[in-house]
Amino acid sequence: MEAINILFFLSSIWILSTTALDTIPVNQPLTDGTTIISSGGKFKLEFFSPGTSGKRVIWSSNSTRHVENPIAQLLDSGNLVVRDDSTENYLWQSFDYPTDTALPGMKLGIDLKTGFRGFLRSWKSRNDPSKGEFSWVFDLRGFPQPFVMNGSIERYRSGPWNGRGFSNSPSQLQSPDYNYTYMSDPEKVSFMYQLTDSVSHMVSATVATLQSADVQINLNRRSNGMGRGKLVKSRGVTLNACEELCLRNCSCMAYANPDITGTNEGCLLWFHELMDIREFGARGQDIYIKLDSSKLGNSSIKKVKILSISLSVAALGLLLALCLILYVRRKKKDQNQQHFSKGRGTRISEMFCTNESKDEELDLPLFDFETISHATNNFSLSNKLGEGGFGPVYKVTMLT
Repeated sequence: MEAINILFFLSSIWILSTTALDTIPVNQPLTDGTTIISSGGKFKLEFFSPGTSGKRVIWSSNSTRHVENPIAQLLDSGNLVVRDDSTENYLWQSFDYPTDTALPGMKLGIDLKTGFRGFLRSWKSRNDPSKGEFSWVFDLRGFPQPFVMNGSIERYRSGPWNGRGFSNSPSQLQSPDYNYTYMSDPEKVSFMYQLTDSVSHMVSATVATLQSADVQINLNRRSNGMGRGKLVKSRGVTLNACEELCLRNCSCMAYANPDITGTNEGCLLWFHELMDIREFGARGQDIYIKLDSSKLGNSSIKKVKILSISLSVAALGLLLALCLILYVRRKKKDQNQQHFSKGRGTRISEMFCTNESKDEELDLPLFDFETISHATNNFSLSNKLGEGGFGPVYKVTMLT
């Protein structure tokens, strides 16, 4: 038997009856054959079967899906779904409409095609699940990042995704119990987390809940250095290209790579003021700040000058010492050559000076062999005076 599609429609009609109902009270079902008519009698809501109604349909609750035997099912993930009996095609799921709790596998973010947003909203109180004051939402200005909002007031931001976690939430990276998935493309921006195998049985103890107390804690940890400067963010840009972009713009004050996974892609540019700057004890990110030499501190300039002068003096002293050593060696060599060429002797006391001979120096000259041979006429016997215990003694004739 052909299934009857249960579809709502509004038909443009004019009914003058003033007794028709335009509302459905609680516990009163709207069944096939009954209608709701607008107070002015212009529109009517009723069930109909496609192809059998000759009335003009201006709205239908289900114009694209053919539904057979829809069922509701609560999954082990905590997701309540409405689906076809024979498929896993979800017609509706509670994960698309979170309240104050994010369960593993629940995607939070924005569908850029439809504008649909999945976000967390706090309860009004612990016992009242109606809408509270705080919400956790994605902001698409620049690089997408989650904000905690108090109505329309920004209370906390998690920072852009750096490849492993949100940059202002370093504690997020320290837990081995979670796997984080962040997606950003022209169609959607979404974030979700999953439990690792070691803690997959602890679902009830590992959910994320947005409460007023949580917001107050986060407020105490947010950056105090936020300014009103302009922050420009680009995807797919290398660090070197990011540096060139900053150097070409006189208003650019700093640049950085937001991704810490080693891809070296992505560019953050700061203009006029440094905003979103935060200091971490560990797992921080590098920022490259452009400085003008005229704006450097006096102490820094003084240190540079002192270092330059010290290096110059040290280099000059080393050069002078080398020159002095070379000069002394050259002079000593020249003196030795001059001494042997002229046959001049040196005193024994100058060559053999010991502690014992310092008081009684011997005033005896010392001559080389060539000089003595010439002075004795090549050791001629005519100049021989005699012999002693140390050998022959010759008469020496020195010419001056």
